[in-house]
Amino acid sequence: MIFIDLFAIVFFILLAPIPLFFGLFQFHPNFFKRFGYWNYVVVLNIYILMTIATLKFLPIFIILRYSLPWFLVIVGGILTLAGICIAAVAGRHLSFATLIALPQIHPQHFPSKCITTGIYHFMRHPRYVGCWLIAFGLALATGFLALWELLFWTVIGFSTMAYLEEKELQKRFGKEYTEYMQRVPTFIPKIF
Repeated sequence: MIFIDLFAIVFFILLAPIPLFFGLFQFHPNFFKRFGYWNYVVVLNIYILMTIATLKFLPIFIILRYSLPWFLVIVGGILTLAGICIAAVAGRHLSFATLIALPQIHPQHFPSKCITTGIYHFMRHPRYVGCWLIAFGLALATGFLALWELLFWTVIGFSTMAYLEEKELQKRFGKEYTEYMQRVPTFIPKIF
């Protein structure tokens, strides 16, 4: 259990600031475009502050937990692995520049294309779905209350980010992305 607890803590530290920064970026992209690469200095500082805060409150993070029946721990582990697989498969379709929003900051230096193949053929935001499954699975597997809070925060944050991101993608790709939106669901793939 120590490994999964450590993984949960690291996941919490890495994931928590993402909706904050990229959510702000999506709300005011023109404002942030003026700063160019300096945006990443902001991100690094947010990560450092979040890491310090998490480490400061680590004893509380570890103490505030509950125990679950073994079968829910197993279900949590399966959901975590499923989330990791979905996020990894989604990430394979994106360049590192795309993952850190460089096409939005410097579209002239980082041209992008509308990705509609692979896992993106079934859902428009598989990375967010993968993160939600990981957070939900880890919350079940570890019993950390902070992971339930993280799940709540990321559902709100990533849903907002997806909405704003789609507006930007419609501007960037036009009709191609609008047709893609009509064919493919946002988060939950169609079974039939």
